[in-house]
Formats: sequence, structure tokens, C-alpha cells
Amino acid sequence: MNTESTNSLPIADEYSIPSLPELCAYRLGDTGYLSMRQVVASTRGNMDTRSLKRWLNSGAKPLQGKGSDALERNLNGSQIPVLIRRPDGSTTKATLIPCATVVRWLIFEARNHSPQIRGRATGLLVRTGTVGLDSLVAEACGVKTSALVTMSAWVLSRPTDAPAVPITQVKRELIALGYRDRCARMGCMVNDLFYNRLPEGVLPELKRIRRYWYQYRYGQKCLGPTQFEFCHSNVHAFFNQLAGAAIVLIKDTRHSFSIREIVWLLDKIAPRTRHSLVPIHPQTAVDPVPAK
Repeated sequence: MNTESTNSLPIADEYSIPSLPELCAYRLGDTGYLSMRQVVASTRGNMDTRSLKRWLNSGAKPLQGKGSDALERNLNGSQIPVLIRRPDGSTTKATLIPCATVVRWLIFEARNHSPQIRGRATGLLVRTGTVGLDSLVAEACGVKTSALVTMSAWVLSRPTDAPAVPITQVKRELIALGYRDRCARMGCMVNDLFYNRLPEGVLPELKRIRRYWYQYRYGQKCLGPTQFEFCHSNVHAFFNQLAGAAIVLIKDTRHSFSIREIVWLLDKIAPRTRHSLVPIHPQTAVDPVPAK
């Protein structure tokens, strides 16, 4: 081993995760990570990381893949070589990966041909799906997190069976006004009324994890879970408030607000971070990005 290159590696501290005894959390700066070898061992029963590395590298050129392989997985900083500091003062070389990458690997492993691997991966998803893997790691490392920046406070790693009641109620009112359901325009209105008001980055993550479950868990011939089923209870409460305000504005016959006006009025209490159909009003602009 090259001593000079090893000495230049950053040093990470190791912490135990009470609810996940098979994994340890590692703090590097103000971020928590997991060990690549431990992640592979938790699903495959060995520490041969070649399978995980091949999976990561196969997404380096998305256009060359098929299905979920077409999603880029070789993200910046997805493999971080470090030195692990042990309680006795010794150090060990290891490779760390972010929690978001681990969740996507577990979803991939849940489709493995081996029933043992499928069982281990699904078990980990079930145990971390409600709280969120990044929240467990951050808590173990003592990293302070905020609901505005912690993805697990908005997005779940596995779907629930929660019905999209607030969205359905608003769509029912829009249909009564003559709008057609299950079309691109209705989808854009739902985004402008609800999903575009989530913190920046949450909606793309919802779409990405739903696509993974759609392809890996359910197959191409099944619609699979909706975006709402991957939303945390924080999102449900937020959407209930938006739905209540939107329905009041829709039923206000004295003013007869248009959809554009309703969206702009909601922008005053919950500004959008992006827009789909209705442009941002100049007085409430918060530098949004157009929806793709």
C-alpha cells in the first residue's frame, strides 16, 4: 500500500446504528455515510464489493443502459476512499457511499434472483422506510439535520398505501368546472397546486424513486405506486392545507378566480420552487426552474 497516498485520505469517525446492527455510520465533515463493504455484506453475505461497483459504473453513461440502468448512478462523490478511525487509535482504509445511493442499491437488490439476497434487501428497506436511512445515519453520527434539507423528511424509500385524498378532492372540483382528468393539462395543474411547492429537489427525487419501484419492483406492465405513496406524512399535512385553501378559492363564486389566479394566490402562502403551467407572478417570484 502506498503510504503517502494513504496519509492524504480524509479521516472518518465510526458510529453504531442501534436499529441497524449490521451497519455502522461514518461521519465525514458534517455528512453521514455508510461503508461499501458493509452494505454489500448486509445484502449478499460477503464483502466482495465488485457487484456494487459494477452496478454504480453501469449507470455512468445512462443512454447506453436499458430501463433503470438508463438512470445515472455514478454520481459525484458516490465512492469516497477514507481512513476509518477506530476507538483504539488505529485506522483502516475503507470506501464510503451516500445514503441515497444505498437506498437505490437496496431497491435493486430487492429484485435479485437469489431469495436470500431479496429477503435481506427487502428487510432493510422495511426497517428504514418509515424513518429514512439518512435520518438514522445522521442521528448516529450526531449530525444536525433540518426538514428542509433532509430528503427523508419528505420522501420515503418504499411506498405506502396512503390514498391521495387532498389531490383527489381538488381534482373533483376542477372536473366539476369542466376540466378533463387524466390529461397533461390536469397533471400540470396538480403540479402547480401541490408538488411544485415542495422544497427544491424533492419532486425530482419522488419521480426518480417511483421510477425505480415501477421498473424493479412492479415491472413494465404495471402502473405501480403513485408519487403520493412515496410522500412522507409531512407532505400529506402540507397538501391537506393546500387542498383546503384551493377548494375555498375554487368555490368562491363571488370572485370566480381562474386557475392562474388561484395558483398565484397560493404562491403568497406557499411559494413554488418551479412551475409547470402557470408562470410565476413577478411579485412572488423566487427564481423557479421550469418543470421538465
